[in-house]
Amino acid sequence: MILSLCHYQLQIKGTKDFRSGFLLRYQNGEGDAFGYADIFPWAMFNDPDLGEIPDLLRKHRNLPPLLERSIHFAQRDAQARAQGISLLKGRKVNNHFSLPFFSDNNLQDAVDSLGKGFQRIKVKLGRQIDQEHYYLKELFPFLEDKTLRVDFNGRATGDYIEFLQNYSQSIEFIEDPFTDPELWQKGALEFAYDYPSFSRELVDCPWTIWKPAKQPIPETMADKSVFTSYLGHPVGQIHGMVTALEAGEQIHDYGFASHWAYETNRFSERLIEQGRELSAPDDVGIGFTDLLESLKWEVL
Repeated sequence: MILSLCHYQLQIKGTKDFRSGFLLRYQNGEGDAFGYADIFPWAMFNDPDLGEIPDLLRKHRNLPPLLERSIHFAQRDAQARAQGISLLKGRKVNNHFSLPFFSDNNLQDAVDSLGKGFQRIKVKLGRQIDQEHYYLKELFPFLEDKTLRVDFNGRATGDYIEFLQNYSQSIEFIEDPFTDPELWQKGALEFAYDYPSFSRELVDCPWTIWKPAKQPIPETMADKSVFTSYLGHPVGQIHGMVTALEAGEQIHDYGFASHWAYETNRFSERLIEQGRELSAPDDVGIGFTDLLESLKWEVL
């Protein structure tokens, strides 16, 4: 097995800030087809630091879930490329509109998304409460029959949940509200389990979030399951979409239109969007062949 890495940066939309990751190139043996995947670590989810990743891959022992999944995806991509077939096969997935934070521009983007056919908006909350309350009050009248998905990453407070109760008819679920499972009590608002710091068995909530970048497809899927991206590279978005489609058709919108969080790059401009539908051009494997082949790769 021959592994190579290419470092990349994604510029957070509307800012001068960047987040970094690696693209992974896999080759089973000399002369075999290449396969590609994304590695986009998040310290808050206990992923390894970016600087640790090359050495972990060289050792290839006791790999964390993020790296295990990346190798799995790259192997699957290599196999598809060797066979000359597309993994996405022209299929499309319906997505919610992802809003990483509120601002004047982002609020307008969210409102505009409703006119483009999006049925759901997902927003991360809990960082600037007073400002978020203002923007939420501005947004809710535009939702009408559409819904909001809220993600707190453990930053919710009782007062914040009480504020949201006033708009319960427009909120589909609240993801990871508290770090204490004792606070996950049933009420007018439904909770969704993603990556809090405790076991799923400690809470009784109807929704489950699945991230293919970290988790294999479960044998049985809950009725209220939502597959989402890991907010990484478009290569990771396509792998996630393929995995979600393999799990069977879900009636709830996915969360793979996450490239909105970043400024457009050569890869994201290849994605095909028609309202909430997301797809990619016909190509072998996960696509992007010419772009991936043009990158500078460092063999481990």
